Amino acid sequence: MEAVAGSTELPKKKVDRAVMLLDYTEGYSISSIARKLLANRPKVERCIDKALRYGPLPALEDLPGKGRPSMTDPEAKAWIIRIYSLCPKDLGLAKAAWTLTELAEYARDNCKRFGHNCLEKVSRSTIYRILSNTK
Repeated sequence: MEAVAGSTELPKKKVDRAVMLLDYTEGYSISSIARKLLANRPKVERCIDKALRYGPLPALEDLPGKGRPSMTDPEAKAWIIRIYSLCPKDLGLAKAAWTLTELAEYARDNCKRFGHNCLEKVSRSTIYRILSNTK
């Protein structure tokens, strides 16, 4: 745990969690730990609770299952990527290149025809996430 707390190569949140646990075991208050790390009390409390529940090493990591599961199936994501690789003019549109907003609008307008109903309410930010995960 001391090696993790003193690391300059590991992610900051992992190092901070190790420092939180070490300081807590040395008797420092949650408030003083939070001040030292420029964090808030709930963050320190969550780390300590996680260590008490799962052990100190798992407490250094993020728990699985964070966030809402994706509602977009892999085939729909592949369709978005394929559409993005085409020139909008090839699809009868006036533009020479896609914007995220235009691609989202195209996907919403055409998703049912191609069997991708999960894209019926797709947003610009979802399009961005789909495309940025392909790089």
